[in-house]
Amino acid sequence: MADAKRYPYATHLDVRYGPMEIVDVPAVVAACTDRWYNQTLCRANDSVVRLGVVQGEYHWHKHDDEDEFFYVVEGRFLMPDGDPIPFGVVTLISGGQALGRATTDGSGDVGQVGTFVFDYVPIGALRLEAQDPLTARHGFATGELRAQDETLVLDVRAQGLGRVEWTVLANGLPQAAASVELVSGTFRASTSADDLGFYFIEGVPEGRVVATASLGNGFLAGKSEAVLAGEGSTLVLDVALRDSATVTGRVTKAGSSDPAPPSIVTLSGLSTTTDPLDGSFRFERVPAGSATVDVSVLGSIDRARRFVDLPAGGLVDLTIPLNGVGAIQVQAPSAGKLTLRGIGDFPYSFAATLGDDGSFFLPEVLAGPVTATLEVAGPTKLFGTASGLKAG
Repeated sequence: MADAKRYPYATHLDVRYGPMEIVDVPAVVAACTDRWYNQTLCRANDSVVRLGVVQGEYHWHKHDDEDEFFYVVEGRFLMPDGDPIPFGVVTLISGGQALGRATTDGSGDVGQVGTFVFDYVPIGALRLEAQDPLTARHGFATGELRAQDETLVLDVRAQGLGRVEWTVLANGLPQAAASVELVSGTFRASTSADDLGFYFIEGVPEGRVVATASLGNGFLAGKSEAVLAGEGSTLVLDVALRDSATVTGRVTKAGSSDPAPPSIVTLSGLSTTTDPLDGSFRFERVPAGSATVDVSVLGSIDRARRFVDLPAGGLVDLTIPLNGVGAIQVQAPSAGKLTLRGIGDFPYSFAATLGDDGSFFLPEVLAGPVTATLEVAGPTKLFGTASGLKAG
């Protein structure tokens, strides 16, 4: 009874896997919740194969009439130059699950510093992931256990750290105060370019580096990537923002060079209000390429639209006349349902019911081609259509 209390074994003598069944050792280990666990896995001729899983030290004992086999993984956690890393944290992963964690030796013994050992490791492919708490360096290694009583020696070398520097460019020129985000594996860092568009980040893990620059909230975002190779190396990685143009112009009344009433001008997600004196507007840093300029007059249905191509680094000046607004007077021979459809640059539809005198007046409508359809009720429905051009 004393031994049972001191060593709370969980011993399962049932044969868990039958003939020709796959013995899933990683799954059994992962599901184990006991500190000292023993499970009979399968029969082999007149013998059985048992799996033992232990946590912490296991009291010494032996089996005189039984063979035992174990799998061991051992190695060292090293800096890029080969120096051992003491007190590093190494995690053993097998079958997609973390099966154990060890701390590398930090005793001061030259031959033992940086070493680690994992006992009772399931056969098969495995991965070791290590981190140095002092420098935050990471490293990993992969291997495979293939035979019983095998000891796999697998060293983990920490990633080298380097420096990334570059200039943020806008239309080929340095761009001050741009926001920069850098990613290398799980490493992420952000900074801002100085007045000359220059920036740098230290302590970047070697490997593929992706740098993204923008003028805030992703505006005109540009991306560049390259490989940082080797401890202490420097990668020069310039990042070009998306090319942009400057757009200026005036909004005028329909059929006139007179300035339009105050209007809202929208272009590529940007918007501004025209100058009430001369109808002018200006946009800086509009993304280059094809774009649409929309104009909407404050307090009116009048509007305008222009399609433009914006060259990189260019200045585009536009004069945009409004569409114009007019009225429609309808005189029909009888009562009925009237449908008006504008078929110009800004399509619209309007329906009304005419009285016995057949008259109808629409005081404000966008200028352009329009069709009118009249439907007269009766034993036999009658239809009539007319079209015309309503000038502003």
